[in-house]
Amino acid sequence: MRRRLLAIVLTAFMGGFVPSLAKAFDDFGLDLSGDADAEEDDGFGLDLSDDLDAMPSLDADEDALAVPADRVFTAVDRVKVVQRKLILKRQRFELAPAFSVSINDPFFLKIGGGVSAVYWLADTLGVFGDAFYLQTLETENVTLARQALQANLLESRLRLLTAVGFQWSPIYGKVAWFNRDIIHFDLFFSAGFGLAVSSTGQQLATTIGVGQRYLVNRWLALFFKIENRLFPEMYPIRGSELSSLSNVLTLSLGASVYFPTDFDYSSP
Repeated sequence: MRRRLLAIVLTAFMGGFVPSLAKAFDDFGLDLSGDADAEEDDGFGLDLSDDLDAMPSLDADEDALAVPADRVFTAVDRVKVVQRKLILKRQRFELAPAFSVSINDPFFLKIGGGVSAVYWLADTLGVFGDAFYLQTLETENVTLARQALQANLLESRLRLLTAVGFQWSPIYGKVAWFNRDIIHFDLFFSAGFGLAVSSTGQQLATTIGVGQRYLVNRWLALFFKIENRLFPEMYPIRGSELSSLSNVLTLSLGASVYFPTDFDYSSP
């Protein structure tokens, strides 16, 4: 009895629900009454039969494919990431006048000027010769030492410094200047020997220095150099002579001019 009652209920439910479900699909435009063996659409529902004439032709007007004028550039507009050296020094002659001042003597200031000449055997190695004429000036420390301390100072009036030797320039570099320009520079070292002429006579001197150039163009550079000259001196004191080793540390500022004023790049 219970099974029969359940069958009646299921029959009534299916008789009312299924027609309602079919009507709902019809309302959404789905036709469930069609033949199940109907032919499937090609291309997974994509209609590829559109007119191909809608696509642009390869023979279209050149103006339509032209690059806008504001995007046209030439090779001149390109910035080279790796730039050549601004100056090549090999087999060139360098003439460098400079102003020089001593920076290690609190009592006697040596100040003057001179010129240095370099012939570059290679781009990093050259042979140099220089000569500087100097005047020796007393500072206020001399007066204080003589009056307050009653000290006797060893006094030497330096007049001339000369030297010959080698100059080595192993480091070449570039630095950006406010993201507008590129400044080329090189670091150089020098060593040699020469003469130191002072009021006490002339003595053999050794010299060693370091400096840096800032290249302006293909034939001009600005530089600074710190150089130490070491030489013995004999000081007369109370009828006798006192031997002492003197060193003069100088700061020089100047400009280098290269001859010939132009050169050609060549590949090995």
